[in-house]
Amino acid sequence: MPLPTLNWKYVGAQPLTSATALATNKAVYQLGTATKYADGSTRTAGTGSAWTWLPQFSGSDVVATNGAAPTVTPVGMRFIIAGDGATPPASMLGPDTTTAATGYVGMNRGAGAYSTWTAAQPFTTGFSGYWRGFGGAFTSTANTMHMYESQETCCLLLVTGTGAVQIVLLGALFDPLTATNVESDGRLYFIQTPGYAQTLAPAWLSASNSAGGSWGNMSAAPNESHFGYFNPGLTTVTTSTRGMLMSNATPGLSFNGDIIRIPFYAVNASGAFVGQARSACIIRDYNATAVVQTGATVHGYTNSAATTATYDTVLLEA
Repeated sequence: MPLPTLNWKYVGAQPLTSATALATNKAVYQLGTATKYADGSTRTAGTGSAWTWLPQFSGSDVVATNGAAPTVTPVGMRFIIAGDGATPPASMLGPDTTTAATGYVGMNRGAGAYSTWTAAQPFTTGFSGYWRGFGGAFTSTANTMHMYESQETCCLLLVTGTGAVQIVLLGALFDPLTATNVESDGRLYFIQTPGYAQTLAPAWLSASNSAGGSWGNMSAAPNESHFGYFNPGLTTVTTSTRGMLMSNATPGLSFNGDIIRIPFYAVNASGAFVGQARSACIIRDYNATAVVQTGATVHGYTNSAATTATYDTVLLEA
């Protein structure tokens, strides 16, 4: 039985105070504690599509912030964005390696008391380890973080000073469409990371492991784009890829002018079906961070490789 339909909301854009991991952490926290969405509607953490984000401070710096979706399930999932530019973490998720200057992304099931982002178990138990997150692609202090969220998923999109994009995805991103080999709540929980020093490739939909990928791009090389999910009931991670490549298709408009939306899915390393994307679809080329709408009706928000040109695009459906 399909999981519930999700409703993506655009929280807004937050300029970074510097080109550092500390600045990305702070921007995520600032967006995650916003009281209004970009359209002016009320945002209340823990309700509707609004996630709850909790910080770890070091003085005035945010060295980590961890988020939970508003949909409460028995799995007790939390996701963490961390890094102080000076300290490597204790727990990494292969094949990535540590470096002090980068940001990090991880996920946690059955979270207990939080201690510190550098601990092998930041939430007492249940941690995945970190993949490398935002960093490297920073080109100036003109970087801007964008946040999109739904009842069970979150998208963090960093636009660099040149208009290029890095992306982090969190949550129950794909619907397994089955009651077997899933968590007790019928879901699988994923993270997608961009790969340190990489930005999203313009033709990322045509490659399963493109450098700086998104939505199912998985590279076996250390510190590149990674995508995977918790094995049900465990803290080990199965790496995955998008199950369909889009090297030739360029969706346009239907006869009556509607936007053509192409669903896509994920597979594991053996090629077995993992799930179909939830309230996200492939559409015609767009620039990143666009709002797709007809009149006053918002259809969704775009993930793409740049704000300055039109490239392969996923629509987050409103």
